[in-house]
Amino acid sequence: MVTAGANQALVSLMLTLLDPSDRAVLFRPYYFNTLMAIQARAAPPIYFGARPASAGTAALLAHAIVGHERGGARSVP
Repeated sequence: MVTAGANQALVSLMLTLLDPSDRAVLFRPYYFNTLMAIQARAAPPIYFGARPASAGTAALLAHAIVGHERGGARSVP
Protein backbone atom coordinates (compact mmCIF):
# COMPACT_ATOMS: atom_id res chain seq x y z
CA MET A 1 0.00 0.00 0.00
CA VAL A 2 1.23 3.47 -0.83
CA THR A 3 -0.20 6.37 1.18
CA ALA A 4 0.44 10.08 1.52
CA GLY A 5 1.58 9.60 5.12
CA ALA A 6 1.65 7.45 8.22
CA ASN A 7 -1.71 8.65 9.55
CA GLN A 8 -3.49 7.71 6.34
CA ALA A 9 -1.80 4.31 6.42
CA LEU A 10 -2.85 3.75 10.06
CA VAL A 11 -6.48 4.69 9.42
CA SER A 12 -6.56 2.46 6.31
CA LEU A 13 -5.10 -0.41 8.35
CA MET A 14 -7.69 -0.05 11.11
CA LEU A 15 -10.60 0.26 8.68
CA THR A 16 -9.40 -2.84 6.85
CA LEU A 17 -8.56 -5.12 9.77
CA LEU A 18 -11.01 -4.19 12.53
CA ASP A 19 -14.66 -5.09 12.71
CA PRO A 20 -16.96 -3.11 15.02
CA SER A 21 -17.20 -6.17 17.28
CA ASP A 22 -13.39 -6.36 17.67
CA ARG A 23 -11.46 -4.94 20.57
CA ALA A 24 -8.19 -3.09 20.05
CA VAL A 25 -5.38 -2.91 22.60
CA LEU A 26 -4.05 0.62 22.82
CA PHE A 27 -0.64 0.86 24.46
CA ARG A 28 0.19 4.03 26.38
CA PRO A 29 1.74 6.36 25.39
CA TYR A 30 0.01 6.56 22.04
CA TYR A 31 -0.57 9.09 19.31
CA PHE A 32 -4.05 10.60 19.44
CA ASN A 33 -4.46 9.60 15.79
CA THR A 34 -4.17 5.96 16.79
CA LEU A 35 -7.18 6.30 19.10
CA MET A 36 -9.11 8.18 16.39
CA ALA A 37 -8.38 5.40 13.88
CA ILE A 38 -9.71 2.78 16.31
CA GLN A 39 -12.79 4.88 17.11
CA ALA A 40 -13.47 5.38 13.39
CA ARG A 41 -14.11 1.64 13.21
CA ALA A 42 -16.22 1.68 16.41
CA ALA A 43 -13.95 -0.92 18.01
CA PRO A 44 -13.67 -0.35 21.78
CA PRO A 45 -10.07 0.24 22.88
CA ILE A 46 -8.48 -1.64 25.75
CA TYR A 47 -5.97 0.70 27.35
CA PHE A 48 -2.71 -0.89 28.45
CA GLY A 49 -0.57 1.53 30.41
CA ALA A 50 3.11 2.13 30.73
CA ARG A 51 2.84 4.29 33.84
CA PRO A 52 2.76 2.70 37.33
CA ALA A 53 -0.70 4.06 38.14
CA SER A 54 -2.23 2.55 35.00
CA ALA A 55 0.21 -0.20 34.19
CA GLY A 56 -1.20 -3.56 33.25
CA THR A 57 0.56 -6.82 33.65
CA ALA A 58 1.18 -9.41 31.00
CA ALA A 59 -1.51 -11.55 32.65
CA LEU A 60 -4.08 -8.74 32.39
CA LEU A 61 -3.20 -8.20 28.75
CA ALA A 62 -3.49 -11.90 28.01
CA HIS A 63 -6.87 -12.04 29.75
CA ALA A 64 -8.13 -9.08 27.69
CA ILE A 65 -7.23 -10.57 24.32
CA VAL A 66 -7.36 -14.37 24.67
CA GLY A 67 -9.94 -15.69 22.26
CA HIS A 68 -10.22 -12.34 20.50
CA GLU A 69 -6.80 -11.92 18.95
CA ARG A 70 -6.55 -11.44 15.21
CA GLY A 71 -3.39 -9.41 14.92
CA GLY A 72 -1.56 -6.48 16.35
CA ALA A 73 0.02 -3.17 15.54
CA ARG A 74 2.10 -0.84 17.67
CA SER A 75 2.55 2.85 17.05
CA VAL A 76 5.43 4.27 19.06
CA PRO A 77 5.57 8.02 19.70
